[in-house]
Amino acid sequence: MVSTTGSEITKTLKHELEKVGLSFDNLRGQGYEGGSNMSGNHSLNLCLSKACEVSAIKNMNEDLEHDTNTETSTKATLYGSAITKLDFIIALEVSDKYFSYTFNLSKLLQGKQQDVCNALANVIQVKNALHSIRNDADNSFKEIMETVSKIASIVNIDIKMPRICNRQMKRVNVSSNSPEEYFKVSISIPFLDSLISKLHSRFDERLKQVLSLQGLIPCNLHLYNDDFILSAASTYENDLPHAISFLSAELHMWINQWKDTENVPQTAIEAIQHCQDIFPNIKTLLQLFFTLPVTSATPECTFSTIERIKNYLRSTISQEKLNSLALTNINKE
Repeated sequence: MVSTTGSEITKTLKHELEKVGLSFDNLRGQGYEGGSNMSGNHSLNLCLSKACEVSAIKNMNEDLEHDTNTETSTKATLYGSAITKLDFIIALEVSDKYFSYTFNLSKLLQGKQQDVCNALANVIQVKNALHSIRNDADNSFKEIMETVSKIASIVNIDIKMPRICNRQMKRVNVSSNSPEEYFKVSISIPFLDSLISKLHSRFDERLKQVLSLQGLIPCNLHLYNDDFILSAASTYENDLPHAISFLSAELHMWINQWKDTENVPQTAIEAIQHCQDIFPNIKTLLQLFFTLPVTSATPECTFSTIERIKNYLRSTISQEKLNSLALTNINKE
């Protein structure tokens, strides 16, 4: 590989896949580690990192990163000064409160058995919870300020607004009647809005093209009408064993099969076990649906594993041995 541009990486991947007999024609879902040159998707990580671009949250992180002084005592003074600033404490409490909603989501999205349906259901739950906080922003931020007030009293910080002027380029300059209102408008609401927006754009919009295929799962048959399912199925028209025009008849029979059944399959994997030969198109669509990648957590674990194995003490390790050790570590369970 002569460079690390997106096009060169794509060219190299295509060449290596063709060497082992795999074709891009069979590629249906893609996920990347999230680097800027192939920015793709660990979607939740990218949501959180983008939300952290809110200036106060960003400054909270950078205050502890950009110290180049090597003297321990000087560093201690700098860190002490950084963490006893009022905007730092508020940004810390805001991020702690809202990230607590995404913590379990992050763990669930990395699960090996996670499918698109469950992933999106979990994302929607988190997003709805954040929406409810946004709709009651005053009371939500009041709770944060109560915690901030306790911390501020311990470190002897006065809770007050920064000076407001007519023209301000370096920080938020909003007109407010109280410190609580100022920090709510300048830190809490922008961060929350950004987080909700990124969750929507990186999950809902990315999956909506094929999301209606979850209507083929018996427990979801009532959620989508035939037109939505047929529209989503058209995305994979070339993969279907029979003409898409036959899918409408298959769908009608599939719905009738589950009409009076109490214990219906809850996932695509369970549903596919009930696909008889009379449902070839539905079987193919379910196979495609449950193999779509939700995140790129697995390949990211691969990168982390390789970093641990091929360090400066093993810099001359052969490719074959590296592959063997990596596979052993990754699949140790």
